[in-house]
Amino acid sequence: MIEEYIESAKEELKRVDHLVYVSLKYARTCDVLKSVVIRLIDAIDFLFDALAQKAKDENKIIDLPTTPALKADTLKKAYADDELIQEMITFYLFLRRVNRAEFTRKNEYRRHVTMTVILEDVIGIKIETVTDYYNKAREYVKHIEELLEND
Repeated sequence: MIEEYIESAKEELKRVDHLVYVSLKYARTCDVLKSVVIRLIDAIDFLFDALAQKAKDENKIIDLPTTPALKADTLKKAYADDELIQEMITFYLFLRRVNRAEFTRKNEYRRHVTMTVILEDVIGIKIETVTDYYNKAREYVKHIEELLEND
């Protein structure tokens, strides 16, 4: 079951890879940037499911939470000693806020397409930004895989 979650996360990252390196090359729109954010959220969701299952198997948690916020909170407590997992949870919550926020479009169909999101600060999400997000998510998948293999 845990392996299926990891594989699903990897499949989502393959889709993100295509969006970042192919779709954005030809369709430089905020819709594609938003799709990258949504796919990254989905990939991390699968990682959360894998971590929650592992924590349940090790009796660190009693029930598998269903809502994303509860899942994040539960995992934050269960894996308090793992700095990268804590970072991943913070990143995940950030992406969810970005996804829900209103945004403005700038320079669509051009090299410097920007999706501007207003949270506490104004955040300009560009092709380079989502590429960094993608690389960060790949790092998380690798870390979770190593963590689960060591058991």
